[in-house]
Amino acid sequence: MKKALILGTISLGVFFSIPGISHAERIKDFLSEITINNDATVQVTETIEYDFEGASRHGIFRDIPLDNSDGSSLEISQVTVTDDQGGRYQKKVTEDDLGMHIKIGDPNSLVSGMKTYKISYLVKNALVAFDAYDELYWDVTGNGWVVPMDRVATIIHSPQIVQESCYRGSQGSTTPCGALHEVKGLEDGEGVTLAVGFQKGVVSGITRIGGQINTTKQVSKNQELYQAFVLVLGALSLVGTFIYWRRNRDPKSNNPVVAWYESPNGLEPILLGTLIDKTTDFRDVTAQILSLASRGYLSLTRTEEKKLMVFTDVDYLFTVTKATDEVLFDGDKKTLELLFSSTNPSVGATVLMSDLETSSATRIQSVLTEIKELTRNFLKNEGYLETAKKPWWAYLLGIGFIALGALSFIFSAETDGLSLVLIPIAVICSFIWLTTKTKYTQRGVDVKQLVLGFKEFLSVTDKERFEFHNAPEKNPTQFMEFLPHAIAFGVEKKWAEQFKDMMIPSPSWYHSNTNTFVAMNLVSHLQGMSNSFASAATPASSGSGGGGFSGGGSGGGGGGSW
Repeated sequence: MKKALILGTISLGVFFSIPGISHAERIKDFLSEITINNDATVQVTETIEYDFEGASRHGIFRDIPLDNSDGSSLEISQVTVTDDQGGRYQKKVTEDDLGMHIKIGDPNSLVSGMKTYKISYLVKNALVAFDAYDELYWDVTGNGWVVPMDRVATIIHSPQIVQESCYRGSQGSTTPCGALHEVKGLEDGEGVTLAVGFQKGVVSGITRIGGQINTTKQVSKNQELYQAFVLVLGALSLVGTFIYWRRNRDPKSNNPVVAWYESPNGLEPILLGTLIDKTTDFRDVTAQILSLASRGYLSLTRTEEKKLMVFTDVDYLFTVTKATDEVLFDGDKKTLELLFSSTNPSVGATVLMSDLETSSATRIQSVLTEIKELTRNFLKNEGYLETAKKPWWAYLLGIGFIALGALSFIFSAETDGLSLVLIPIAVICSFIWLTTKTKYTQRGVDVKQLVLGFKEFLSVTDKERFEFHNAPEKNPTQFMEFLPHAIAFGVEKKWAEQFKDMMIPSPSWYHSNTNTFVAMNLVSHLQGMSNSFASAATPASSGSGGGGFSGGGSGGGGGGSW
């Protein structure tokens, strides 16, 4: 498995294998101070304010992968752990194929309430050399923490920074961090990744070579002509953008959002998830896999393997349990191809999630692209979406914006301040003008209101449920019937919470080595499966140039209490 997901699922396995664990525990503050040294080493100090609340634990553990995305390995040394007064904690540091494990605390005593852990370590081989700059692409927290984090902040000490990016969220997320690399309100399974590019030649001893080429061109031109071109094109862009927006904005629905108790128009989960935001993502694909399982075509087996008597390696086995030649929906066929490399796999065919993660990211991404195209075309053919009409002058303006970006880059030496504004504008506007825009039809926005009502029904609390008019009575069958839709909407935890006090038999398509089936556990496992697809489809790339994501780069892992 890939490093972040391996340790994430390990941490999740430890979390669910310890009796009485509670999500009342949380990290109040996670401060990472990172210093890039001139000898290419990186000093990392993590100050973690961990709130055990009323729970009694021995301490916490911290897992850090040692494998880099390019096949090389990190070296971590000089590990120290102290409290907020500088007193040393008892710790045990071990390494295996999965990474470094730091177990902090006294096995003969218990702690509770708020504790501060200051973990410091020295990292070698984390820096990467690119053509125009050197880079640290560092997974600050990892996505394997099994407790939420109220605040994560990063302080970077680096020589002559030329570009930087910060990403937050679940594995594969490209959501940027807030100001000063501060992030608040992370749920378990979410993390922060930082990428910093700094001037070449300042740090010596970097051995890893990246593949991004970044050259700078500086040519002296007539500035007056350039500025006149900018003003004219800028004025045209404002008028053109307004006209284009007016012509191609989504229509409005006169129907309010009301509670809806079934899938509108019988649409598949992947279609509902796409219709709600016009995007087919990994959640939607996971929901469709679960839909195939609930219809008897697939079974899902969760396996666990103990590592070092403490850590747990989790994997998932998909098995074809019914002939798939009866499958009619093209989205189902492509989902089967994603798993089994065939649109009509034979009964008994199997595949492990770990095999998908180590297979070609190009193949996975190619099939996912086909799934997105099929889903979008289906919704267009059924009259929910349509392609926005683009006038001839939109192409001219798009080409003009590309020229503007090129000129801004050429004149960067003499117009630095102006270029900082014009280059992003050129990129964004050329993307708007030259790419195909998909918009809702009137039917699409009306049905979307029903979809939002269905999502609201799956999201309500028990108390709110009684306020819904004619809401169906809760039963175990209803939980399994609507679970794929809840996953597509991203509200599976809220849906499972409604059934926390109800005995739900384990579904026939799901197998696990645990004796008791718990709905919330199943939801957590399916979330991990969705993250695995995101990881399998994401090739390695530079992070500071904007091609990164949460959980990318070196470092990461996760942790929890023990």
